[in-house]
Amino acid sequence: MIAADLHMHSYFSDGLLPPETVAELAKAAGAQAVALTDHDTAAGVASMCAACEKLGIINLPGIEISTHAGCEVHILGYNLDIADAGLTVFLADMAAAKEKRIRAMLDKLAAHGMPLSFEQVKAFAVSSLSRGHVARAMVAAGYAADVGECFEKWLYEGGPCFVSNTQAAPETAIEIIHAAGGVAVLAHPMRMKCPDAQKFALIERLRKAGLDGIEAGYKNMPTEVTAPYSQAARRHGLFITNGGDFHGRFSRIVPRPLESATVKALALEEN
Repeated sequence: MIAADLHMHSYFSDGLLPPETVAELAKAAGAQAVALTDHDTAAGVASMCAACEKLGIINLPGIEISTHAGCEVHILGYNLDIADAGLTVFLADMAAAKEKRIRAMLDKLAAHGMPLSFEQVKAFAVSSLSRGHVARAMVAAGYAADVGECFEKWLYEGGPCFVSNTQAAPETAIEIIHAAGGVAVLAHPMRMKCPDAQKFALIERLRKAGLDGIEAGYKNMPTEVTAPYSQAARRHGLFITNGGDFHGRFSRIVPRPLESATVKALALEEN
């Protein structure tokens, strides 16, 4: 069995640490296989690959694509060619949409007496913009005590200053990932902000669109929470991945054994 954490973020999206440090922490946590899955960018993948090679860890080139299907739906891509032309164009379009989204959030914040410039937010970003960067700018401006307060009061999905990501349907993300030679996995379905019936209907819908797996092992969530998604994966013939969703603060790397079907699907070789 391979102990793996296939969901982590660096400062190229909304994480706090460089890929090299993320790789070192993964090694220290006992991970044998990892994937850097920054939001809507592959900018940190090359650095992660080089760091993992030095450390003797298996690394899967990865990404987490933000989509929308009645609620936010994140699709993880693994073993994809980050230089693929279609992926490059798609991510450029995503970057433009993210800027538009962030500017719309700033308009809402200003309407609530918390003006921020786009440049203030962008100063916190290395590559892909996110709500996390807005939150950090809010804290720096003195509008909140910490990032958690920003999300709890203003930026949570459906909150007063939230703006939905409507750039792509999950089927589009699956298509883009497959075209780049990768496999597509539904990220943390237990976190999606929609009724359970809608979640399982979405899994069936995405299976028909070519979804390969489900991230049914997530952080340290108890079995009673994750089991329905493991069962759904097996029912639909999908493999199961594990992820700690590490960002560098209030989260940690969580290596767990991968099932043999997942090892085979991801073409991982045991050490």
